[in-house]
Amino acid sequence: MRAGPFFQQALAGAALVATSACGSLSPADDVPPAADVAVSSAAIGATRGSYPAPRSPVMLGVHSPDVTGQLGALTAMFPGRKGWIVKETYSTDVNWIGGLLSGMAIAAGQGFTPVVRVDYARDGGNINPQGAAVAGATIPWEGGTNNGSWGRCFLSPDLSARAGDITTPGGTHKECYLDYLRRVLTAPNNGAVHTWIIGNEMNMKGEALGFPGGRIPYNVYGDVYRSARALIRGTAGHGNDVVYVGGVSPNATDFTSDVYTSGRDYLTGMLYNLHPVDVDGIAIHAYAGGVSNAAAGLTSFRTGTTGAGLGYQNALQWIDALGFSQVPVLLSEWAANVEGSSTESDVASFIVTALNDMNAWNGGSSNHDLIGAVWYTWHDDAWPQQSLSRYPALRQAFTNNSNTFNAGDANTGWGACWRQSTSPSRLFPETGKTVRGLFLSTYDSKGGLGVFGYPVAEEDCGVDTRTGRILWQQWFQRHRLEYHPELPSGSQVALGSIGSQLARERYGINPDDWNPGQSSPGSNCSLIGPFAGGGKYVCGAFRDYYNAKGVAVLGYPISKELDFLTKDNRWIRAQWFERARLEYNGAVTPIPIQGGLLGCEASGIVGPGC
Repeated sequence: MRAGPFFQQALAGAALVATSACGSLSPADDVPPAADVAVSSAAIGATRGSYPAPRSPVMLGVHSPDVTGQLGALTAMFPGRKGWIVKETYSTDVNWIGGLLSGMAIAAGQGFTPVVRVDYARDGGNINPQGAAVAGATIPWEGGTNNGSWGRCFLSPDLSARAGDITTPGGTHKECYLDYLRRVLTAPNNGAVHTWIIGNEMNMKGEALGFPGGRIPYNVYGDVYRSARALIRGTAGHGNDVVYVGGVSPNATDFTSDVYTSGRDYLTGMLYNLHPVDVDGIAIHAYAGGVSNAAAGLTSFRTGTTGAGLGYQNALQWIDALGFSQVPVLLSEWAANVEGSSTESDVASFIVTALNDMNAWNGGSSNHDLIGAVWYTWHDDAWPQQSLSRYPALRQAFTNNSNTFNAGDANTGWGACWRQSTSPSRLFPETGKTVRGLFLSTYDSKGGLGVFGYPVAEEDCGVDTRTGRILWQQWFQRHRLEYHPELPSGSQVALGSIGSQLARERYGINPDDWNPGQSSPGSNCSLIGPFAGGGKYVCGAFRDYYNAKGVAVLGYPISKELDFLTKDNRWIRAQWFERARLEYNGAVTPIPIQGGLLGCEASGIVGPGC
């Protein structure tokens, strides 16, 4: 699995000097001209507005409490302002809906912010998306008709039919999941809930029995998230609800080899199948494990329980690197374990230390704020070492701090424009612009004039029109360099996704479509994309150039090879990438592959160099 584009290193390549001009696509390529583009520049460039649903005023929350039975204990932990309450339900458990929503209505009435996580079928009732026959019904994920009859989402553990089962025309898993969600949305007390999480740890085997390996494929998850979000926000009284992308297991590899897919890899593939403007929020999980002392626990909590895991800080950095820096993030599960050498006192101390750390993180002007942090769990016999109900010292730590720390700000807690260092510097007399510091070292190390062209503006704060984030940046003829202070030293400068921006806005190409859309055009072609089986074919001289420059310079391909009409009315072959448009000019120049002047085109700059 490839890592996200901002975390990859470019391959060294020869410098090329070229010119280009904007143009249009050949009608033969079945791509609509600019007038037919459905997504406007304003829609892509708009900074996300106010967080649309009510949210907790404080950082802390609790997962899976028995609101009805233990309301007194729960309210005692939040003596002033009330925090988050997260409860999960499974898409095969119709009988749970009444009790779930009743408890959430009580919590909302007490001032808590309720969140419902709608999981897929799990051990208590398996929907079989593979299409295997069970009691005469087949339940594929989508596209199945079951011979035109009605299919069942079986609720009983032995998968036998019983009264109250969900039945849907065609009998698909997707229909069953959405039908369950529809029942929740229309049940009594549904008006108390305005924040939702779709799915849970989709990279963990067993979260969706019947899928290959027990895990939900990226594209399938993206499909159900979009459908569920549309269903929720299309229901009366829920038009401004927040629908969170499900949190993945934070494990880097696994506990046992067949149980977990890398959380980082799954997060990458999942977000590559979604788009920032279509996502209300992202849920993440982070765990400290056993803590012999607060400092050791904090290190694991920040960076993951294994060396390449997903702690809360590197999960947020990874989300930002994938282009979702303007999307609210809720830490919907976090904990440390009272077990082994870790004592109740150790974990209580860790709670205080971790809360201070998250609060300090939220106070950093360039950091992506956490909207809240929900401890897992109130009580779970499967996770007794994390259950607040068992440990008075942990509950006291919560009580002492529950009203101390404000929730992160979903609107202003990130995206600050941090200026990069200004030394050394070089003036380019051809355009009269100066390149400095890390921008200059990146310019020199990744291809110089041949790759970037000349600088056409001085460095300054600007809006990334793809994500709405405000960044310190500088425009060149062919690229835009961006400074990302949240990334590790050595990778803080990245090339902007201006290829994706222009392809969407002016040429009707969807940069988030990772379906190859064709079989391999030839033996000299490679399928290149952000995850296995996703991407576009890159062939011949385009592939050679890509292999020389790499993903850090070009990004991944977002179109097939196509005909392109230049401004001087020449038809050439071209291919779009996230950060560039490669053009074949072999007939008019000894340098066959050149980068288009996307920096000039995307910035709208008119002057020397453009």
